[in-house]
Amino acid sequence: MATQQPEGHRRAHDAFASVLSGVRDDQLDSPTPCSEWAVRDLIVHVIGGSARLVDQQVAAPSTVAEALASHRASADAANAVFADDGAMERVYELPFGNVPGTVLVHMMTSDALAHAWDLAQATGQASDFEPELAAELLVVSRQMLRPEMRREGGPFGPEQTPPPDAPPLGELAAFFGRRPMQAG
Repeated sequence: MATQQPEGHRRAHDAFASVLSGVRDDQLDSPTPCSEWAVRDLIVHVIGGSARLVDQQVAAPSTVAEALASHRASADAANAVFADDGAMERVYELPFGNVPGTVLVHMMTSDALAHAWDLAQATGQASDFEPELAAELLVVSRQMLRPEMRREGGPFGPEQTPPPDAPPLGELAAFFGRRPMQAG
């Protein structure tokens, strides 16, 4: 059975928070699979996505503790928006156009879960969490992501071939154009 969209959003942010709690302060400036972003930038991006939904501003965290608190507050606020009656039917204005809530919640859920994978890769943590949610997001993303949305250095790079033993989240990351980081 498919995960209800607001529930999936909450689960994706819980996964992100779990990985974030394993980050050390000395890793905040480390590279990530998103070549344009260090760990701190990636964290600000995820927090900022939720914060923009409720018209909040986000400051770059100085510590992981600050990032955890900011993430929890912004994720809780976004979760509350998506839990409101009619939230999935409402139309949301984004910089690139208007989208219904069903599309926005998918975008934000995919973003949070994919960036949880990025964060895990960047900080040497396990990245095999939320297999059911990742598989569901991959199915929908394959329907929504158009070829013209892909470009090097963009949110979606060229699709990669995941390793044969990749968990569903690794498959989703590869579909979005991510490559696993090399240890060391």
